[in-house]
Amino acid sequence: SQDDQEYVIVEELENGDVDILSDILVQYIFKIYQPEIIGSIIGNLSGFYDYADRYQILDKTKGKLVFYQDKIPDYQKAAHSNIVELLHTQGIFNIEGFIVFRLKEYIFFLRKLVEEAMDDFLSEKEHAEFMRMLAYFVDMQEPRTDTVHIVHDGDCCFNLYDAAGNRYYFHDQTTLIENITLRDEAIDVLIGMLISLLPERIIIHQNQKRQQLSDILTEIFSYRVEVCNKCPDCTLMKNVLIKG
Repeated sequence: SQDDQEYVIVEELENGDVDILSDILVQYIFKIYQPEIIGSIIGNLSGFYDYADRYQILDKTKGKLVFYQDKIPDYQKAAHSNIVELLHTQGIFNIEGFIVFRLKEYIFFLRKLVEEAMDDFLSEKEHAEFMRMLAYFVDMQEPRTDTVHIVHDGDCCFNLYDAAGNRYYFHDQTTLIENITLRDEAIDVLIGMLISLLPERIIIHQNQKRQQLSDILTEIFSYRVEVCNKCPDCTLMKNVLIKG
């Protein structure tokens, strides 16, 4: 390297050797050097993020690359042609200069992925902060009800029941979820209902995704959340089936 840039000194090469060296350089740029390229883009776009944040953005960008692997061969093919041309005409190959000036479309592609990863990271960070605020609000309140049972109705809604198996009815659900903007509308409504009731215990019944639901609700309601392991033979579910 020279001036912190990487060079390949090229002497007289046969055509076959040029192809071999071009293949090696393409693999180096697109596999070994790629994280450094992405890291440089992240550094330029996210000056106010700390190292840990940038690492998460890098990791998310790599994850997005997996879904665009079909695009990479086209960039590699174009890079290979350009490298062959340069190796035939120049005695020195500047890797960083080649990336900056000959792989502009590839850099633009990576930049778009980084921007998407940054948006996802920021969204997740805001979501986590919002969940912490909800959890703090719930923790500061005295419980208003004893126990609330959650039953998934098989569609996209949840029904809530008290300890005696009587169903709660909410006539204006929109007022319950003002300013709640999570990622699933049904979950938003459910959380709004639970916050309005502020139960001492929350028991989740008969739901294929009950562990996932439990994880989400635990972020807000902490130790109050339980999962029923006796469904469909538990007392609550039998009462629900009888009452309809």
